[in-house]
Amino acid sequence: MAQFTTYISTQQDLEECKNAGLVDSVLIATKPFSSDRAVLDIRSAVSLSQNAAELGLTPVLCWDRLMTNEELEECKRKITKQWKALPKHLRIRDLGALRWAKETLEGVKIHLILEDHSLNLHAIDVWQKYLKDSLYRIVFSIQLTEKKLINFIQTVNTQCEILGAGPIRLFYSARKLLSPFAQKDSASLFTGIASSKELTKHTLRILESDHGTVMYLDRDYFILDSLSNLIDAGLTHMRIDLRLYSSGKRSCEGIGRIIKQWEERQHTKDLWPNRAFSPFFRSNKTTAQFYRLKSPLYGMRDRNCVGIVYSVCKDATSIFLRSHISLNERLTLVRPKGSKELITIKEIRDINGNSISACTKERLVVVKGIKNPELGSILLRE
Repeated sequence: MAQFTTYISTQQDLEECKNAGLVDSVLIATKPFSSDRAVLDIRSAVSLSQNAAELGLTPVLCWDRLMTNEELEECKRKITKQWKALPKHLRIRDLGALRWAKETLEGVKIHLILEDHSLNLHAIDVWQKYLKDSLYRIVFSIQLTEKKLINFIQTVNTQCEILGAGPIRLFYSARKLLSPFAQKDSASLFTGIASSKELTKHTLRILESDHGTVMYLDRDYFILDSLSNLIDAGLTHMRIDLRLYSSGKRSCEGIGRIIKQWEERQHTKDLWPNRAFSPFFRSNKTTAQFYRLKSPLYGMRDRNCVGIVYSVCKDATSIFLRSHISLNERLTLVRPKGSKELITIKEIRDINGNSISACTKERLVVVKGIKNPELGSILLRE
C-alpha cells in the first residue's frame, strides 16, 4: 500500500506521524543543507533522526540546496564529519552533490529530486543506470500529467514519490531579497507578501532563509483525492508539506487528521488550510497559448515589408526602413495585434530633421501621416 512522507522538526511532529499510521518516512531539513524553511541544526537533526528510527520510521536528510563550489565543499566537510551519525537516506537536488554522495558515502540511499529537470524517461533511465543500487527513490515533478506519471511509475524500477499536497514554488534565488527591508538584529527567517499591477488578485508568498529567497503561489497543489490511478500503477509515496501552516517550530501539524480522513475516503481537500488546485495533473497546457504570445507580424517581415515603427512621439513616427520609401506613397500599416489600415506618407525627414522626398533601406526616418501608430507596427507594400 502507498505510504505518506512529510517534514518534521520537533518530537511532537514525530509522534503525530507515528500515530497517523500511514507515514513510513520523515523528511528532516537542516540549516546547512536545505534552502527551504529549515529550522534545525545538525545536532538536533541527528537526535530527531535517531528518535524516528526507534519509532520504526525512516529518517531522510534533506540536502536540497543548490550550491556554489565553496558551499558544496563546506557541506561535504560537514557530512563527512557526521556521516556515522547522520541518516543514510539523502534527499538530493544538486547534481554535484549527487555525484559526490554516490562515489563517496558508504551505504548512502539517494532520494533523487527530479522536480526541476529530467522530465522524460530517457533522462530518468540515465540516472538509474548511473546511480544503480544507490538510487532508493525518485521524486517526480508536479508538472507531469497523471498519464505521464503512470507511464513513468510503471517504467522505473525504484520507489516513486509525488507531492500530494503542499505549496507550489515559483521562484528561488540564492540572494537575500527581504532582509534589506527588515530591521537590524531581527530573525534569520523572513516572510513577506508580493503583488503587482499585473497580478492584482494574487498575493505571492515570499520566504527568505540563510540560503536565499523562495516565492510561492497563493494557491497550493492538491491531488490527495485523485491518487487512485497512480497508486494502482505503483506509486509508493505521497508527500504532504504543511510547513507553512504549522505553528511554532513544528512542520506537520494536523497531518494525522488529513491522513485519517484520506483513509476513510472522505473529501480530504476540505481539511487543507489554504485554497488549492491541481493545475497540471489532468493536462499540462502551459505551452498551448504560446502561439498567441508571438506577434502575427513576424511572418510579415518579408520582401514586402517597408519598415518597422521604432518609436512614436506625438504626430511623428520613427521608422527603421527595410526597403525604400517615397513621399505620398500608399502603404498598409499592420499593428501588433493584426489590424490593418491604409495610410499615405505625407512627410519624410531624416535623422537631422531635413525634409526628403525618398529614402533607401537600412535608414531611420521620421514620417507623418500615420494616425494612432503603435510601437512595433510594420509598413507593407502590397
